[in-house]
Amino acid sequence: GRSLSSAVGSYNQTVSSLESRVLVTARRMTDLKVVSPDDELATPKQVTDTARSTQAPELTEQRVVSLSKQRVPVGQAELPTVPGASGA
Repeated sequence: GRSLSSAVGSYNQTVSSLESRVLVTARRMTDLKVVSPDDELATPKQVTDTARSTQAPELTEQRVVSLSKQRVPVGQAELPTVPGASGA
């Protein structure tokens, strides 16, 4: 999850930079007569890779799990219940 979020964030930053800096500067090249309006850059190739979909039944089925006991953080022993003691 974290790596995917990082990759998406990096992609979004790249697209933002492309649109706000690179393309703006490229448009000015024609205005400054650095390139001719007839000059065209080759269209970049489309990204065709896709994420693999999950196959395992544990990941594709929707299940509702109810927890009968209160969760205890890992590494902490469950404290014994003292009769008559209040939890407040």
